[in-house]
Amino acid sequence: MAHGLQHLHSPWAVEKAITGDDSRVLLLRFGHDYDPECKLMDDVLLSVRDTIKARCEIFHIDISEVPDFAQQYELYDPCTLMFFYRGRHVQLELGLGECYKITWPIGGQKDLVAVVEAVHRGAQQGRDLIVGPPGPLAVVQILRLVICLLVSCLDSCCCCCCCCRYRCCFCVCSCACSFYCSG
Repeated sequence: MAHGLQHLHSPWAVEKAITGDDSRVLLLRFGHDYDPECKLMDDVLLSVRDTIKARCEIFHIDISEVPDFAQQYELYDPCTLMFFYRGRHVQLELGLGECYKITWPIGGQKDLVAVVEAVHRGAQQGRDLIVGPPGPLAVVQILRLVICLLVSCLDSCCCCCCCCRYRCCFCVCSCACSFYCSG
């Protein structure tokens, strides 16, 4: 756990944070405090906190401690970033279709600052869907989808998909898997 970041311990505290600030974007990191991906993400969040504090407030929530939002926001990944502005959820377009949360590792401080700035600018203009800066984030997501396809095909489409945590036949890549693994 990054000790410099604010931790929300109850559903009431999360709701209060979401509806509280009218001028800044709210960035919530959902995950487990002991998870290695979350620890890495917390380090990146902590390192950019001072840079983005005028535009964004950061909180992290351990979904073991506050499980109420896991089903509501479909939090199946080890570490998830979500943005809110004036009490509403902000959707992102980062190069691979609409996405309402970031579930892949952020490349570094520069990538996160660029995304936060794009979200802040778009949210202040009243946009519901924010088009983020293209770059390494899209590359990471493409690589993740390719790995999912390879793993699913090697396991004859019977594995649990790393993209969506469902059986491969329900996954976005199921058409490609079933085409290549028709046996």
